[in-house]
This record gives sequence, structure tokens and C-alpha cells, in this order.
Amino acid sequence: MSDYIYIGVYGNVRSDYELVITPVYHPHFNERLEYATPLTERSPVHVQFENEWASLFASFRPRWSMHEDRTVVFLADSELNDVTFYFTVDDYPLIYQTDWIARNEMYSLRPDSPGYTLAENHFGTYYIRIRPGYVLADLAVGDPYTFDFHVFSQPAGNGLTDLYAGDSLIGVAWNG
Repeated sequence: MSDYIYIGVYGNVRSDYELVITPVYHPHFNERLEYATPLTERSPVHVQFENEWASLFASFRPRWSMHEDRTVVFLADSELNDVTFYFTVDDYPLIYQTDWIARNEMYSLRPDSPGYTLAENHFGTYYIRIRPGYVLADLAVGDPYTFDFHVFSQPAGNGLTDLYAGDSLIGVAWNG
């Protein structure tokens, strides 16, 4: 291990303690995942791409428990430019291998969506690749791609959302 571990035990009687550390080896290690920029829920990241070849690689790990059944929403808020993103769980996202590709700069994952959880019944990490949506007019204009990227969650279905004074809230409504 790379660092010391300190354990404090308080007791009134004589006791013996044993600390057993077992390394857990995952079936594979993907070095490319180490360079992802971590995203925090409800904290948008301001992104500016200077040209159509730029990209951002990010990750998001949900921090709520399974019984909450929250919908995860990924949103690229861009006024002028088109932004494309795609993602996968616990792997480097490749556009030709994923079904999770943004539509209208937004993607929502409901609790009943395939891939929402891992087989071990716990959340994984979503890895996202964000790229400019190239159009021919960008050759003539040459403006940078500027947008805010949001990741947030909300109650699934007819769940209620708590509102607090002075707290900004972003959400998605579905037809029906």
C-alpha cells in the first residue's frame, strides 16, 4: 500500500485485533480512464473549444443510494453551437460501441434504462466524451464552441423535488 493506516481502538478490557487487507483486482484496468475530469452534480463546467477537433473527457459517479431511483440527466447548454457527447459505464466511450448518444444536447438515464446499474447492484462511473458538433458553417465563422455542461439528478417518474430559498434548480420535464 502507498500510505500508512492508523487505527484507534478504545476499550476497557484487554482485546486482540487483527487487520486483514485483501487487494481487489478488477478484470481489466483501462489507463485512459485515469485522465477523466470528474463532474459534480449540479455544478456546471464551463467549456470552450477553440476548434472542431477539441474534446473533453469527463466522469460522473452518482452519490445516492439505490432505493432513491433517481434519473441522471446530462446536458450541454450551448446557445450558438452544436455539441455532441456520448458515454458508457466504467469504460472508455467509443461512439460506434454505445447507444448512449446525446439528442438535442441532452441525455437522460432513467432507473429502468439498461445499463443504469452494474451487475453487482451498485452504481458505476459514467465516462463521457464531449465534442463539438461540426457543421460546414463553422469553417466560415470560426467562433469558439462555448457551453456549460451539467450533470444532475432528479426523482424518477412522479417523484417530488424539494425547493429551497436561494437554491437554483435545474430539471427536465417529459411529455405526458
